[in-house]
Amino acid sequence: TPLSGMAIFLDMLDQGAYGNLNESGKSRAGSIGGALERIVAMVNDLLDIEKMQSGQFQIFKTDVDPKSIVQASLEMVQGLAEQQLVKIEVKIESINSGKIGIVHCDEARITQVLQNLLSNAIKFSPSNSVIILEVEETENSTKFAIKDYGNGISKSDIPILFEKFTQARSEEQSKQSGFGLGLSICKDIIERHGGSIGVTSEIGQGSTFWFTLPKNTSHKV
Repeated sequence: TPLSGMAIFLDMLDQGAYGNLNESGKSRAGSIGGALERIVAMVNDLLDIEKMQSGQFQIFKTDVDPKSIVQASLEMVQGLAEQQLVKIEVKIESINSGKIGIVHCDEARITQVLQNLLSNAIKFSPSNSVIILEVEETENSTKFAIKDYGNGISKSDIPILFEKFTQARSEEQSKQSGFGLGLSICKDIIERHGGSIGVTSEIGQGSTFWFTLPKNTSHKV
């Protein structure tokens, strides 16, 4: 609640509720707003971990169009992508070059996973580069993959990357903030869906984070 109050106050400042700010004031308010968003994200991660450990973390599955997950995730990270001067390209392929099949999942949680992976890719991508988001339908699953062209991750870091309170030492630490919980939460969500998650990466070649979801073949959308 205190954090929400701070966010509302900063929004009111931006709207001129307390008078017009000069450029220096607007810049400072924007910096504080960005820091506040990171704090809220870290608190939410801690709450999710607590729910997972206490058995209160619930998954509510429905039939979902993968394209709606992609669209919602892109909307959430668009501002960050524009700020970092990074473009996101989307490729969606079905097994028979027709309409892609639906997935039976918790739409909000899978959107959370995709948003997290996209945000990380944006943070670690150089300016004026491209991130490729691919959605591929196979016979048994739907695969989401996010390819960036950042510095990449060393092979020694990959085995521990999805553990709690862990961050890759080879990444640009100045761009990273948080407790190292995001990927651990993503892993838990995907495994609760019966899917898998992983990464392929080489130093200097960028990284591809991916996850799969079991496919519901009863419909096409």
